[in-house]
Amino acid sequence: MRIAEQESYRMNESLMKKRLDAAKGKEGAEINHDLDAELPRKPVTQEELLNAWKLFAEAVNSDGRRSLFATLTSEEPVLDGETIQFKVANIVQEKDMDTIRAEIMEFIRTRLQNFSLDLKVLLNQEIATSMKKFLTEKDKYDKMVEKNPMLEELRKRLDLDLRM
Repeated sequence: MRIAEQESYRMNESLMKKRLDAAKGKEGAEINHDLDAELPRKPVTQEELLNAWKLFAEAVNSDGRRSLFATLTSEEPVLDGETIQFKVANIVQEKDMDTIRAEIMEFIRTRLQNFSLDLKVLLNQEIATSMKKFLTEKDKYDKMVEKNPMLEELRKRLDLDLRM
């Protein structure tokens, strides 16, 4: 993240803290109503979302969180109304996204000036089912032969007995 962007992010974060601190003196329902009325809800385009998402991913990468960076860049988020839908390949990625949900939403909402945005993480069933777990050595071998049929020919030429 560039220095100017970090400063902008810090300033927006500071403004939010001031608003929350000012609201603490008010009563329950009134606090939520006043805060909701004050928070910006600027319309967001898919392109703006993608730019903000990439900035966040780059910041994560700069922090040295490589696996999280890989997750964030594996798919593009899709804007559906005020819901950001993001597909992940497995349960581990889903848990990682849940862990940083508050962090990413704070960044995205502040960056896009829309505090009604929400994030929905979806497990991509197509990817999950294509990542078949191999139960036996024979399953592994068959998958390798499927990818490269010459492997079976090599096994025959060398007269190998794989005893699977």
